[in-house]
Amino acid sequence: MTWVGTTIVFAKKLPEGLSFGIDFFFFDSSHEVSFRGIKQVTNGVHLVHLTNQLSNTRTAKFVRCQDREVISIDVVDGELTVESVSVENQLVFGKGQIFQFEALLPYMVNYSNFENNKWPQFGLHLDYSQIVGVESDWTSELVTTSDSSTAELLELQKVIEFDMSKQNGELRLTQTNPKVVLKQVKVDLSKYCRDKSDYFRALFTTQRFTNEHNFCFVGLLVLNNFCCLEQWYSLTNLALECVDLVVEETAFFERFIESLQSQLEQIASHTEEFVKLSRLKTSLKVFLTNMETFPYSVQFKYASLLRFIETQFNLSITYQLDEQSESEDENFED
Repeated sequence: MTWVGTTIVFAKKLPEGLSFGIDFFFFDSSHEVSFRGIKQVTNGVHLVHLTNQLSNTRTAKFVRCQDREVISIDVVDGELTVESVSVENQLVFGKGQIFQFEALLPYMVNYSNFENNKWPQFGLHLDYSQIVGVESDWTSELVTTSDSSTAELLELQKVIEFDMSKQNGELRLTQTNPKVVLKQVKVDLSKYCRDKSDYFRALFTTQRFTNEHNFCFVGLLVLNNFCCLEQWYSLTNLALECVDLVVEETAFFERFIESLQSQLEQIASHTEEFVKLSRLKTSLKVFLTNMETFPYSVQFKYASLLRFIETQFNLSITYQLDEQSESEDENFED
């Protein structure tokens, strides 16, 4: 048998109170006896997730998909598990026999039929292994709504003793808190207050920044993960408060502004109440005040972003700086 893409199949019917989703799509499938999976999933990284409808919490796993791959998933103790992965009828992960799914194909949703699919822009090439643990070459460890960053766990460890090496649910997000970072890296503080470019360089390459920014966006939008939301605010504000770097990395900032607008479009249609755009307001103003020094291509894309924000979120960004940025508002003294 030949087929296109990956087939993700349920080993058995979902328990009551749970619904399934993939990427930015959600299905109220718990009462559908005939719903048995997703077919023709495109090559690349995808996020499969379960929603507990009672608590509105989610568990998920990143999976790597390719042609002629079959992923068998199940639910154990209310959490998503990957039972097996086979490629071209060869078992590459898991135990037991290769799942025979042909009879279930009529009861599967066709991924290629999804309209307005924004996942390729943010998730298809995501390197999730930088941030979460991996279960195999094909799947990540479980990620959930309640997962915490390494920084949060270290703070918690000061109050409650536990073994970090055995801690589940750790997101290895970059520490961006100036109170912590400025003690560890050499940055001209007088320049830091007006331009975060050196601070950005001390923490990220542009590629690593993009990967983590996209991961946090996926985490906040799909998992409703508060830690991802806070990091998304921090990373977005950091990029918007750079000056010299915009000139040096023009192509990166063009992509960043385009990506940010696309993210906000998704937020507006999915979870606007969860994300408070006011948290970005001051940094959006900072970028605007420096616009004259930026290449025209960046100015053009940023003007489009501001028009979208004003239209969609009823938030007008002007030149007047009447608030401190989140980073400048930090007290660097112990």
